[in-house]
Amino acid sequence: METFETILSNYLIPAFMVLFVVISIIIILNRFYYEERKLIKDNIDFVVNDFFARVLFHTKIDELDDEIKKFKKEIPYRKTWVKRVLMEKIITLKKNLKGKSSESLIAIYEKFGLLKYTKSLISDSRWHIKCKGIYQLQILEYEKGQDLIKPYLNSSNEILRSNAFIAYLSTTSKSIDFLGDYKQSISLIDELKFVDLLSMKKFPLPKNIDKWLASSNVAIVRIGLKFIVYHNNTEYNKLITGLLKSENRSIRHEVIKAIESLQIVNTEDILLHLFPNEDKLNKIAIISALSKIGETNTLKYFEKYFKENQDSIDTDIKIKTVECIQKIDAGFLENSFKDNLEIERIKNHLANKTLA
Repeated sequence: METFETILSNYLIPAFMVLFVVISIIIILNRFYYEERKLIKDNIDFVVNDFFARVLFHTKIDELDDEIKKFKKEIPYRKTWVKRVLMEKIITLKKNLKGKSSESLIAIYEKFGLLKYTKSLISDSRWHIKCKGIYQLQILEYEKGQDLIKPYLNSSNEILRSNAFIAYLSTTSKSIDFLGDYKQSISLIDELKFVDLLSMKKFPLPKNIDKWLASSNVAIVRIGLKFIVYHNNTEYNKLITGLLKSENRSIRHEVIKAIESLQIVNTEDILLHLFPNEDKLNKIAIISALSKIGETNTLKYFEKYFKENQDSIDTDIKIKTVECIQKIDAGFLENSFKDNLEIERIKNHLANKTLA
């Protein structure tokens, strides 16, 4: 029977040596492959950068075909990773260029046939790869790609749906009335992105905006209110005011902000009636709105409110209330709270803040 020392010297040590040599060769080959690939990629990056610098500012769109044909001979264009490099460069440039240069980028995208590459990403079974393709269409604001995005507006995957929602709005120049029927949840971040898009793309007020305000989708109601405020449209004041009865506090909050922006003056008493039962954020929003539209009733209400609740009122609400009274009638503030030391301190605080 062979001893352990015999097995070790005859089998194990040679096996480990062979394994060590094989691993070393693999590491060396990988390193060689990495260096070679890096060299090729660095060269491709240089060629790509040179191409875009040359054609974007010195080549007319109708002359791009010849330039692209020559360029394809300089690079292994059929390689997927080369298409990815091209796409990344186009995306980076699109984010930073406007006007004719931006139009040229779209033309280059089409003439390189990169829409096919984008389609391959969107048709991938993995959601995060789909998102990459959708993002490309979004940044390019590629209206012809809308049909590729639309199916994912109702995706069960929240991240994919969110990406599709913003991308679809980014690529459209048509009516977005369809959102009045949109039932999917919309994140607060996407609401904010929508407002940003609204100011950039200047969407017209939807013809069915009343349907937006009546939607069961809370986010659509809030977006609808933002839409009306953006267009400074007072035609829907009655509908807006009616939403103060909503059971959803975030809708009421958006309505209060809309009342302030649109200065809907006949809502003073309604806001004062709501005030005691709202949370802190909505109370502050009401005070801010009343500083624009409030009159005698507001002054009397807050005078009584201070006298009856001064010790229990939140500090931020105290400051906002004093500021509100001061904006409506500075004389009333002086005469009605002469012996109130805390209000004097708040007045000094506000005066110093204004000076700063």
